[in-house]
Amino acid sequence: MLKSLNVHSSLRETYLLKFRKCSTTETLDKVFERILDKLNDEGGDINKITSLSGAYDHRRAEIYMEKIYDKIPASVWHLIPDEI
Repeated sequence: MLKSLNVHSSLRETYLLKFRKCSTTETLDKVFERILDKLNDEGGDINKITSLSGAYDHRRAEIYMEKIYDKIPASVWHLIPDEI
């Protein structure tokens, strides 16, 4: 279980670093869709898709708040609209 969490965290961090190159939500959405399509073409590994989605949400929050976070505070999540 611990190894699985480490792999998930590592994947999420890798995707987050890619997403941090995106400065707008429009660019972020395009990059997210491109990576998601590639993952689905490769068979749709659920761990990779979950990591990708978590990193995407994290970066959306950062863009909206105009601040970089290691961990998004719980108090911030309710401020983030579903569509930015």
